[in-house]
Amino acid sequence: MQIVVVTLMVLAALCFLLKQTFLSWWSVAVNTLFAAALAVMSWPVAIQQSKTQISDWLANTSLMADTAVLLTVEVALHIVFCMQKVMPEQKKSNFFQKMTAKVIEYFPGLLFFAVVFCGLVMLIFTFTGVPFQRVAWLYALSLVLFLPAVVFFFKKIIPDKESRLELLFMLNVFMAALGIVATVNGRTSVVGTDNLNVGSLLAVLSAVMLGAVLGIMLHKIKKYRK
Repeated sequence: MQIVVVTLMVLAALCFLLKQTFLSWWSVAVNTLFAAALAVMSWPVAIQQSKTQISDWLANTSLMADTAVLLTVEVALHIVFCMQKVMPEQKKSNFFQKMTAKVIEYFPGLLFFAVVFCGLVMLIFTFTGVPFQRVAWLYALSLVLFLPAVVFFFKKIIPDKESRLELLFMLNVFMAALGIVATVNGRTSVVGTDNLNVGSLLAVLSAVMLGAVLGIMLHKIKKYRK
């Protein structure tokens, strides 16, 4: 399960960085500063964590299910962003549609900031003996230098926007699949049964057949009128 969670963290970071390549530099700067501020301000919470507690979180099926729901929502928003970029520009009919498109475009994602916090916890466990606040400030400084550089690097190695969109779309699809694995987490979501309700089965089949016959009849009538 830990491998799945680490893979999800890496994918969430990659999706965040790829999406930043489509935004303006001021938006990248704001998201970078927010991530750095989170690293600096969250060190008192990070030092209260433990490896045992993190393992307990990973074994908590209800918590992983809630995380998978958040992951699904974020993946859906990223996929909608990809669809907005692929489709030709169209004039929005009202103010609500314009604002919705802007929110989806500039939404950075929440999972990346969770990844930033997990990275701080890992660094505190790794550099034992170093003052916690110093680790947090050095981590924040590395984020300020590293994140814009990676965004610029992605733009250089993948200059085609369509290719970056395709990569972002595929990464989100893979994240959705891993989210299902994280939700199951070694338990059976649906319990099978040996009982067969013949009456319910016949009712469903009858409804399907009736709908099919009605659909064919309506199609024939429309075709005859034309």
